[in-house]
Amino acid sequence: MGKNILITGAAGHIGGAAVPSEEQVKTSAKLGVNMTKLDLTESDLVIHTASSMDTRRLSALINGLGQRHKITGEETYFIYTSVTTMFAAEGGWPFGEIKDTDPVYEKEKVIEKGNPTNIFIVEHVKARGVASFIVPVPFFYGIGTGECRKQSVYLPSHIRAFTKLKTVYIWDKEGNPPAAYISDVWTVMKHLSDVMYARGLVKEVVTPTWPSDKMAAEALDLPLAYIRAMETSSGEIIAINAPRLRWRPEWDQDRYLNSMDEEVRAVLKMSTIKATIFDNLLKLNK
Repeated sequence: MGKNILITGAAGHIGGAAVPSEEQVKTSAKLGVNMTKLDLTESDLVIHTASSMDTRRLSALINGLGQRHKITGEETYFIYTSVTTMFAAEGGWPFGEIKDTDPVYEKEKVIEKGNPTNIFIVEHVKARGVASFIVPVPFFYGIGTGECRKQSVYLPSHIRAFTKLKTVYIWDKEGNPPAAYISDVWTVMKHLSDVMYARGLVKEVVTPTWPSDKMAAEALDLPLAYIRAMETSSGEIIAINAPRLRWRPEWDQDRYLNSMDEEVRAVLKMSTIKATIFDNLLKLNK
């Protein structure tokens, strides 16, 4: 017998809402996608990539899986996308290197400012007999194939800010994002500066440091309280399970750097759509 699988994140890239607006409902309808209200007790597996900070939606999805498990007696599964920043010192992680086979939940529990969403999920699924998998997502990039949101978040927000400021800025501290296939963020920004200068979007190829955290937060439209964690984080996540699952990355550093012009072209062509998580962080920061 087949399994019913529910995947949230209809807007396109990871971090969007399920279907947050009437306009996106209409856009999806053009693709032949029919919108309907769901009975969450009919799902055997939920892959949740939307509205990551809203525990009300998380609770509803997990409760539905719990009811499904109770009704059928079959295993139900909840797969959730978290962030790798939480495993960096700037994100409050005090333990240094972490393996995906380590007791991550137990470590998070003892951190004063641990990730409340991850802890909520682990405890909520356990109480309802649901199996869970939390997948921390590193940098993601490229042009999405979703009908509503085709852009990622990180590079487009920087390209828009740098275009407005006519300068590509870097941080006074070199970042090495966890689980990202780039050596450092400075390399990315210097490559981006060359591409933007060739297009006449910035005044020169030099990359000065941000004059202040406040200026960076305002230019990038990111919360000041989180700007360092989001921009300068470094950490080491050792993937043990990925090889076991026979997963291999399709991109490497060269391919990523060579895609900069495509990223710039996409920003110039497409509209601005901010990830839901950034909106939530900005509200929390006020």
